[in-house]
Amino acid sequence: MFVAEPEAHEVEELWAEADSVICLALGYLEIRSAIARRLKAQPAARARALLHDRWQEVETLVVDDRLIAIAGRIVDVHRLKTLDALHLAAALDAGRPGLVFMSWDSELRRAAQIEGLAVTPTE
Repeated sequence: MFVAEPEAHEVEELWAEADSVICLALGYLEIRSAIARRLKAQPAARARALLHDRWQEVETLVVDDRLIAIAGRIVDVHRLKTLDALHLAAALDAGRPGLVFMSWDSELRRAAQIEGLAVTPTE
């Protein structure tokens, strides 16, 4: 969506269909990092502008002690990387009916399913 990747079109469709989009505030930095690492000057500037506009639609969640405790359990149980555990913890803590967890990381997706979340893509 912000960086040309095979999944970009699917992300755009899912975003457009969603009632709401929630993400850790850290997700903004993760996307900015991907833009900086993968794109040259002019395409990067366009991607940052698009991110700035689209991020206004995102309900952001902050990392606090409660979320860290949830992520700590997730790390122990699922052996996920730090940020992956935090993203999953945020989804679990959000407790939204009908929430669909989106990830193309198979380990993270599997952990989310084990934790009882609907995931996409389903592969």
